[in-house]
Amino acid sequence: MKKARAVTSIAFLVILFLQGKQAKEGSDDSRALIHGKEDALEVHCSRERSRVAWKIIEDYLTPFVEQAHYQIPIKCRLHHDNDIFRDQEEHKVHVDTNEWQCSYCKKSFYAEKFLDQHFDSRHYDLLNVVCRTDHFSVLTLPQ
Repeated sequence: MKKARAVTSIAFLVILFLQGKQAKEGSDDSRALIHGKEDALEVHCSRERSRVAWKIIEDYLTPFVEQAHYQIPIKCRLHHDNDIFRDQEEHKVHVDTNEWQCSYCKKSFYAEKFLDQHFDSRHYDLLNVVCRTDHFSVLTLPQ
């Protein structure tokens, strides 16, 4: 019972954090990708918020889930396969202090933000269609 309450509390804190970030809709960390075709890919999820949400989930929620030997269902928005930027984040290579590399095309950048912009403009077709920061499902652990 304590574990379920702790997991629910952490999920609630993540949601509150993300709602506070969404209030800054005009800020730099809330980008939208819009491409000029009629069947345009439109993404209103922030890469930065997604990165922060993933870090919180990994640091605070995952230890409870693993300790309880619980598997997060694939339909749950907190499942790592439902992260819109997950594949792109896994294709970032931090080579050196001022060198980031795209492992899709091997292009190098001076800062991570430029690599993020590269993903937005060159590899937008590789995004997942679900955004973790838009919706959260409530996790309940087995009794």
